[in-house]
Amino acid sequence: MFKNFLSGALVAVVATWSQVAVAQDYPSDTVSIVVPFGPGGGTDFIARAFADKFAQNLGGTVVVDNRAGAGTTVGTAYVANSAPDGHTILMNGSTLTFHPALFKSLPYDLESDIKPIAFVSEQPYVLLVNNDFPADTLDEFVDLAKASPGTIPYASAGVGSAMHLSAELLWRELGVEMLHIPYPGTGAAMNDLLAGEVKAIYTTATGAAEMLNAGTVKALGISSAERSDALPDLPTIAELSLPNYSHTSWIALFVPAATPDDVVAKISEATLKTLDDPQLQEQFATQGLSVRRGTPAEAQAFFLSEIERWTEIIRAAGVEAQ
Repeated sequence: MFKNFLSGALVAVVATWSQVAVAQDYPSDTVSIVVPFGPGGGTDFIARAFADKFAQNLGGTVVVDNRAGAGTTVGTAYVANSAPDGHTILMNGSTLTFHPALFKSLPYDLESDIKPIAFVSEQPYVLLVNNDFPADTLDEFVDLAKASPGTIPYASAGVGSAMHLSAELLWRELGVEMLHIPYPGTGAAMNDLLAGEVKAIYTTATGAAEMLNAGTVKALGISSAERSDALPDLPTIAELSLPNYSHTSWIALFVPAATPDDVVAKISEATLKTLDDPQLQEQFATQGLSVRRGTPAEAQAFFLSEIERWTEIIRAAGVEAQ
C-alpha cells in the first residue's frame, strides 16, 4: 500500500512539474489564432489588428489562420481537437453560443472540449426603422407593435442568424410580437428596409452607421448598457424602456479545454495588455468596436450562461435544429 502511495505521489509531482515546464517554455512555437471565417470579414479584421500587438505581449510569433466553413464549426472543431498547449487559439464570437440549439450534432462539445479564456471586443445592436414608419421613439414603436401583434415586418439576414435571434430577444423583452422576414444576407435586408418593404431591422452599430450618417433610416435605441462613443446622442434601450437590458455582439479567445491553467494565465495576461494599447483601441473604434476585458473565470461563466439563454430563446422562436 505504501509503495502504491509513493508511486501515485510521484506521478502527481511529475505531472505538476510537467505543467510548470510547459508554462515556463510557452510559447515554444508559432501561435495560431484560428478565425472560422474567410479573410476580409469582421472577425478577420479583429484578429489581424489584435495579432501583432498580442505577439509582442506574449513574446512569440503569432499568425492568423482562416478556417471557414459550416457556420464556424470547421474552425472550432479544428481548435477543439488540437494539442492543448496554447499554440492553437480560436477567435470566435457570440454566435457560437447558438450552436447547441441550431445543430442536431456537432463535432465537439462546447462545455467540455473548448473553453473561453479572454474577451477581445464587442459592439452593440441598433434598432432601425424605415424613415416613413410612424414611430420616432421606442415607446411609439412598442405601442404600434402591441396594437397590431405579428403584423409589422422586420428583416434579418436569415433564420437563426445573429440579427434574427438578437431581434427575437429584444421583442421578447419588450413584450411585442413582430413578423419575421428572413433574407439571404444583410445587404438584401437593408435594401428592403430602405424601400419600405420591411419596417424594422436590428443590426450591429457597424452595419447601421452608413445609413444613419446618410439619414436614410431612423434609430430608436442602442443595445449596450451605456451609450456608444460612436453614437453618443442615441439613447440606450435600457434607459428608454428596459433598465436591465444589455446585449452586444462579442468576440473572445478559446483554447482546448485541457490547456494548462498557467498557459491560460499567460494568454489572458498578454490579451489584457494588448487591449490596453491605444492604437488597437483606435483601430477597433473605426469599425464601431470597443475592447472588452474579463478574466478566464468570468469568460467561462458568461459563456455557459449564454448557451443556456440562447437555447431557450431559439426554442421559443421555433427555430428547428439542422
